[in-house]
Amino acid sequence: MITDKQWRHSLLVLILCFTAPYAQNVEKRTSYKIPLIKLSVMQNKEPFEFKRIKITIRGNEKYAIIEEKNDFLIEVKRNGTEKTVYVEAPGARFFLTKFEAQQFKRVIQSLIETLEIFEQDLQNGRWDRCLYLDCFFPKFLQSFYHLNCTILSTYEVLPPETNIPDELFDVSLASPKTDERVKRWRQNRYATVKLRIATREFLYHLKNFIKTEMAVLATNQKIEYASKFKEAYRLFVKMYFNQ
Repeated sequence: MITDKQWRHSLLVLILCFTAPYAQNVEKRTSYKIPLIKLSVMQNKEPFEFKRIKITIRGNEKYAIIEEKNDFLIEVKRNGTEKTVYVEAPGARFFLTKFEAQQFKRVIQSLIETLEIFEQDLQNGRWDRCLYLDCFFPKFLQSFYHLNCTILSTYEVLPPETNIPDELFDVSLASPKTDERVKRWRQNRYATVKLRIATREFLYHLKNFIKTEMAVLATNQKIEYASKFKEAYRLFVKMYFNQ
C-alpha cells in the first residue's frame, strides 16, 4: 500500500528529476507542509458532462469520486477494493447530499488553513515559501472551480475568472511563471498589500460560508454562494495572478 506521505514524497522526487537541470535558474523554494487536500480532475466518459473529481482522503488507499449524478467512496483494502455508491435522487442534482457536503467541507477547510498561512507569509516577506506554494496552489484553484461546478451541476456557481487557464501556471518546482508572479508581489509593496487584503476578505467569506450554508450537513441542502463571496473570490484570483 502507498501511503499519502509516500505519494507526496514520490511526487516531489519526480518533479525534482524533471526540473533539476533548470533549478539553478529559479529562485529558492522552501518546502513546508501545505494543508491543501489533493484534488484531481478527470474527464467524464460522456461528452458535455461535468468533470469527475477525485478527492483524496487517505492517499491512494481511500478517496472520493464526485460526479454529476452519483458519487463514490473507494477504499483499497488487503483483500481488494471496496466501492460504496452514493446515489442521488432524480431532480436533486442542484442540492448537496450529506456525502458531498462532508467532502466539500474538508476541501474548503484545507483552503482556509492554506490561505491563513499564505497571508502570514506575505506579511512577513517569506517569499521562498510563497514560491513553494505556487508550485501547487494554482492547480488546486483550477480543480476547486471544477469541483464546485460538478457538485452543483452548473458552470455559473463561480465567476468565470476563477476558472484558471493552464497557461497561467506550471505544476513544477522550477517554473519561471512562479518566479515572475512572486517577483511582482515582492517588488511592488502596493501589490502585496492588495493581495493580503483580498486574501483576508476571501478568508472571511469562506469561514462564513462554512458557518452558515454548511452548518448542517443534511441531505438535499441547497448550497449557493452569496454575491459578496463570489466577488471576494474573483478579486482574490485577480490579485494572485497579477491581473
